[in-house]
Amino acid sequence: MEAVLLGLAAPAAVSTAGSLLERSLDTLSVPFSAILESMTDSESADSETSSITDIADLQSELANLQANLAARIQNALSSAGIKLDEPLQLRVSELDGTVEVVGNHQQKALIEAALADDPAFARDFAKALAMQQLVTASEQAEQATTDDDIALGIAQKEEQFGIFSLSEDGPTLLFGA
Repeated sequence: MEAVLLGLAAPAAVSTAGSLLERSLDTLSVPFSAILESMTDSESADSETSSITDIADLQSELANLQANLAARIQNALSSAGIKLDEPLQLRVSELDGTVEVVGNHQQKALIEAALADDPAFARDFAKALAMQQLVTASEQAEQATTDDDIALGIAQKEEQFGIFSLSEDGPTLLFGA
């Protein structure tokens, strides 16, 4: 009887693992494809003018999203009773798309659990990282002198992360590579 149950459970486990892998790959591929698309869209003079406006809008939307995420991090940590003495470096996990703490923070597990309580947080954090990549790529494209310079900038993609800190002025979330 147990062998029959295991035989029925194995396809479901494989299906679940496959869908998790597919979602993780989708999450990782979106920012790079968005960068490539933005680069090809800026070839004509008309799209250059609109891309400047689009980049300004993107920067404004990114600033709003950063402030929103910083407040959400502060609320999650405060609700969990977590106090920070130093800035916190966060990134999106390549394995499951959750937000994780970089390094050996003593409250790492508690912080990650507190952030996981907001189901939309990881999605919004990944969106902000992708937006930051687009802004950075467009700034590099403006400074680049050849298509090879643009391609080199895309090829040198570094790991994206956010640094959360608390100060007298309130919570802050900055993105970097």
